[in-house]
Amino acid sequence: MKILHIYDHTEPLQSGYVFRSRTLRNALSEDGHECHVLSMPRHYASGNGQTYTSDTQEISGQIYYRTKPYRFRIPFISDFLEVIRSAFFIAKLHKKNRYDVIHAHSPIFCGLAVLLAIKLTKSLDVLSVYEIRAFWEDAAVDHGSISKNSFKYRLIQNIETWICQKIDRVYPICEQLKQDLITRGISPEKITVIPNVVTENSFKQTIIPENIQALKQKYKLDETDYILGFIGSFYAYEGLEDLLPIISKIKEKGFPIKLLLVGGGPANNILKSYVKKHHLDKEVIFTGRIEHSTVFDHYQLCTAMIYPRRSMRLTETVTPLKPLEAVAAGIPVILSDIGGHRELLENDVTGFFIPDFKDIAKSAVQIQEILVDPDKRATIASTAYSHIKETRLPKDIVKKYYQ
Repeated sequence: MKILHIYDHTEPLQSGYVFRSRTLRNALSEDGHECHVLSMPRHYASGNGQTYTSDTQEISGQIYYRTKPYRFRIPFISDFLEVIRSAFFIAKLHKKNRYDVIHAHSPIFCGLAVLLAIKLTKSLDVLSVYEIRAFWEDAAVDHGSISKNSFKYRLIQNIETWICQKIDRVYPICEQLKQDLITRGISPEKITVIPNVVTENSFKQTIIPENIQALKQKYKLDETDYILGFIGSFYAYEGLEDLLPIISKIKEKGFPIKLLLVGGGPANNILKSYVKKHHLDKEVIFTGRIEHSTVFDHYQLCTAMIYPRRSMRLTETVTPLKPLEAVAAGIPVILSDIGGHRELLENDVTGFFIPDFKDIAKSAVQIQEILVDPDKRATIASTAYSHIKETRLPKDIVKKYYQ
């Protein structure tokens, strides 16, 4: 089939959104489909370093269609003007290429552009689909740009519900989002869950001892240290602020604990301030952002990875990718007991769940018990590895598309 994908942003930008898009699109191409790509004007949002120069851009042999942004931005008004501009571009491409599928990826502006484009071309033979990675309004609440149940929150939610009612197929990233859509009146028959995937390459990498040793020296890690790792963005909902008091409690017991925080984000300064105030400089290591080529080596430093996400609507309804990447790297994972994590892994079978990271003393004991039990960690890691290799490879997941 010939498919036009509509994205918020694409390569050469780097994000989890781009990674998932590229991974699944490549799997579709390998399955024999012809994939075209169009980015919305938000690809050129201020601060990402991208400048519009042409309606097309070639990257690694793939042509990317680019929708021209407006020079001046008025919040929300500019977004909907850009939806209209994108819709006309999509309609133009569809008239030229006659796509079998036009596939919009959240946020809502992509879905709106596709529905308007189909209206403009009066195409009844093209399949329209809308893939939802998260509910945009919930992410905006955590980022502080809108408040829950505000007018803007309800408006975004109602628009997304309307899109799902009008579009032919809806692809949420997890079961929790599917159930939420069903409660909004979306027919279960038109909803197919397209879950997070882990690439084949994540399972095939070779451990190079020299690389691991060099990193241990760089971060001043001893052979006797038990190392907890976190790789990702430092958002408030990740719960890293709740983890630091637990590290402090474990330190008080004389246990050789280290916390390796790889990445950065909005909570970076808050975390560093806590570390300085509570004299955790030797226990908590901030690596900053690292080269993607070294991510696997950083996983191999760790005794276990830890994901203390806080419970809120966003984290209860959306499944993260990072725990699956850790599992693919052969590392056991410790997670907070929330909906988004429970859909990925099972406690004491494929992962270790901590019921309440706010309970500092109890969580400290639970984490220590996990770290000092190498046999159980190895069993959990091995079971999880086999599980996701059987269920989360892109080539298998894309078979669910366009049925």
